[in-house]
Amino acid sequence: MDTDDKRGQSVALGALVLQGALAGLMCVVWLYSDTSAAKATFLLIVGGLPLWAITAVLFYCRHLAELEHLELDELAKSQSAGLFGEDIAQMRLAHRRLELMRRFVSPAVTLALAGYLLAMGVMSFPGLRGEVVDKTVAGEPLTWAFACLGGAFLAFLFGRYAIGMAKDPQWRLLRAGGGFLTLSALASGLLCAAFFLAHANMDWGLSILPYAVPGAMIVLAVELLMNFVLDFYRPRTAGVDARPGFDSRLVNLLSEPGSIAHSIAEALNYQFGFEVSRTWFYQLLRKALVPLVLLGAGALFALSSIVIVTPGQQAVVLTWGAASPNRAVLEPGVHFKLPWPIQTAEVLDCERIRTITLGVTGGRSAAEIEADVINGVRVYLWRTEHGERKEVNFLVAREEGMQGADASLTTRPTGSTIGQTQKIARQYGALGLLRMVVVVHYKVRDAYKFRYGVTDAETLLVDLATRELTHYAAQRDVDTLISSERAAVARQLQTAITAAADDCDLGVEVVLVSPHGIHPPTKVADAFEEVIKADLQRAGKILTAEAAYNSTLSKVAGTTDLAKRLAESAAGIEPLKASGSPAAQVAAAERQAQFLLDEAGGEAKTLINQMKADRWRLVNEERGLWESFRNQLAAYRSAPSLYRLNEKLRILGNALKGARKYVLGVDRESFEIRYSDDRRTVGGGFTLEEQ
Repeated sequence: MDTDDKRGQSVALGALVLQGALAGLMCVVWLYSDTSAAKATFLLIVGGLPLWAITAVLFYCRHLAELEHLELDELAKSQSAGLFGEDIAQMRLAHRRLELMRRFVSPAVTLALAGYLLAMGVMSFPGLRGEVVDKTVAGEPLTWAFACLGGAFLAFLFGRYAIGMAKDPQWRLLRAGGGFLTLSALASGLLCAAFFLAHANMDWGLSILPYAVPGAMIVLAVELLMNFVLDFYRPRTAGVDARPGFDSRLVNLLSEPGSIAHSIAEALNYQFGFEVSRTWFYQLLRKALVPLVLLGAGALFALSSIVIVTPGQQAVVLTWGAASPNRAVLEPGVHFKLPWPIQTAEVLDCERIRTITLGVTGGRSAAEIEADVINGVRVYLWRTEHGERKEVNFLVAREEGMQGADASLTTRPTGSTIGQTQKIARQYGALGLLRMVVVVHYKVRDAYKFRYGVTDAETLLVDLATRELTHYAAQRDVDTLISSERAAVARQLQTAITAAADDCDLGVEVVLVSPHGIHPPTKVADAFEEVIKADLQRAGKILTAEAAYNSTLSKVAGTTDLAKRLAESAAGIEPLKASGSPAAQVAAAERQAQFLLDEAGGEAKTLINQMKADRWRLVNEERGLWESFRNQLAAYRSAPSLYRLNEKLRILGNALKGARKYVLGVDRESFEIRYSDDRRTVGGGFTLEEQ
């Protein structure tokens, strides 16, 4: 018994030194890493120092009481026992001191430890004090991770050793300290894992521990307070050491999970009515479970070294959660790497077309979306809000003194081109608003650049594309953007967004840019439609006039171009004459006009030809009359009487054509002709009386 107490005291003192060394290590980690998680872990580990101190003192008092008991027994058996008589019981000072420690000092330590844990838990809990968790790590996280790992490993080994000794009734006092040392090792291990995650740019571990560790301290403090109160009502058995109040049941369950399995086995035995835990299957499972679990874990560990990249995918290998830019991206195929958790692989689908939408913000309510449906068909109108998400406005320019958009404005002005920017500003008139919804389709070209080249490649691509769309809209007028030139708009936007993404080296390929909707804001939609209507009517009238113009020119001269050339040539003759130009130059201009006139077709050619035909007809008719007159004159000169008689008969024949005629072959003097007729005038203007 004496040797057992001394050994227990030695183990307690050694554990006290180890607990202090671990607390010192955590203090250094806290001060140099400047993290809330390390601070909370340090405060938890410090709480184990009084446990080992009181355990060492109790073992020492037990050792003294045992020595005293042996001495007094020897004294009672000696002959001098009668000299002391009943005063021997009063000589048990070490025994009374041990009882005093058990009755007062041990509960006081329990109460002090509970108060410390409760106070430190409340003070270090961020949610109760309104503090912000510090997730940044000063120095190299791997250094602090390995320091915590070494301390946790030593604490776990010594804690398990103390718990193993505590299974013997003589060393049961080691159970409280051993459990707390195991809890400290667990907290140090979790802090080590948090530092490893921080090295891999994942700070969620350092975000959870500042809440988890103080929360565990508060729960443990509440349990110790309950133990302190219940110790007053717990029955004492003679000859059996009472369980001290600072011996936490929750910590023991955590440090000895085997006791939980034993309790479950006992519950199964009770439930089924026979010893299930004694069957061959249960015994075989108990013996083979650990090897099977280890074998499965080893197989999974080995399989974690294989990376299979399917076609259309790329993989990036991470070492301790961090990507190395010197390591090439894994292409489709089977590859090998270091096992998890040393190296992991992140696989990205590079052939999948990803989509981002520009010009929209938060979503619309279900009632607003339902209002767009008319007779089962979703209708998109300028004068009403529409679509799944709310649209935003873009600034656009109205050009002055320019025809259409300037094709050279394909990039936004920079600080080095202030003069050019001012020139552009003068070229454009008042700014306006326009809503533009543009969908950008892209795919990943380089998995490493897309995933680890920047913090969030997709968000950055949205910002870049929105910037390029904003600058593009500000350099174009409304008519250009809202007209039928959307194919050109899509090509120019794709070029600008691709250049911006390449400048930031995002590792993406812009496949297609598609303008889905370009329209004015809803408040001005009606007025805008009126303007468009007026523009269309104006354009229609212009086209009608141009068609009439071209039709007239083509009708007159055959072709529009020839008519314009003929008009220009004819109009240039008079200025030459008026300016006193040489006759040769005027003649050349007239010949050129005549040549064009000869080449012309249409109504002008027809009219000229008709006039030529009429001229030749008149000339020939007059020439025929002249020739007839000349012939008649020659006949008259040859025989005047005969010519006059012939002409008189011809005239009478023409005038009396169709009338009844009488031919008498007698002398007119021999008889008298009487003829009654109202028509007194006959051909040639002679009357019958005159004849």
